[in-house]
Amino acid sequence: MNEKTIALKRIVNKVDYNLLILIILPLVILSVNKTWIFTPINTVDPWIYFGHFIRFDQYLKAFSDTYYTTRLPWIIPGHLIYEWFPPLVANYVLHLLFFNIATVSLYLTLKYTISQRAALFTSVLMGCHSYF
Repeated sequence: MNEKTIALKRIVNKVDYNLLILIILPLVILSVNKTWIFTPINTVDPWIYFGHFIRFDQYLKAFSDTYYTTRLPWIIPGHLIYEWFPPLVANYVLHLLFFNIATVSLYLTLKYTISQRAALFTSVLMGCHSYF
């Protein structure tokens, strides 16, 4: 074997395929339930955050004395994504982005502190939990 083949095999052996599973997981969930990514109609909080996304300045002033404005780590990326994409696409991008950040972060934390198997199992369970 030459050096390039050996180097390529090392790279392939280092790839963590569990990350691929976690990135594909929300797409699998979407194929089973196409509505899980959308805001429920009977709750008010998500609609207020949606208002922040599309009318950031107005909602920041209107809800300045409430806990809604403390959710800036959710509101600011949401506002930026809704600025860049049409609303339907923005909804998918925002939710899939945060889903992947959360599951991959949990996975990597548990992988290096507990074990790779426990990390994958726990991250998949969290990703499949209906309230997550």
